Amino acid sequence: MDIDTDVLKLYDKRYEVCGEALRAIRERTGVSQSAFAEMCGWRPQYQHHLERTPNVTVGESAARVISGVLDEIKAEAAARAAEDVARREKLLDDVLDQLDQPSD
Repeated sequence: MDIDTDVLKLYDKRYEVCGEALRAIRERTGVSQSAFAEMCGWRPQYQHHLERTPNVTVGESAARVISGVLDEIKAEAAARAAEDVARREKLLDDVLDQLDQPSD
């Protein structure tokens, strides 16, 4: 039997999302479920479904959205870490400068 390609079309590839891993990554980054859903552009109920179902199949567009949001979160975390390092280096420099100054 041939599949009628006029009736059925493959619009995008399918990917499997491991809900537990997605939840763990989101929680480890400190992003709430609602905030993550908002960043993805879908309802919190859908995010809840993705995270509470062991393996969910999603389309290529949803997989790209999830990947993009995770990349965005990683970039923000890296920027915060760089700012923290710069702030600590400045504090250390300030302390060293104070130690180098003669006391009265």
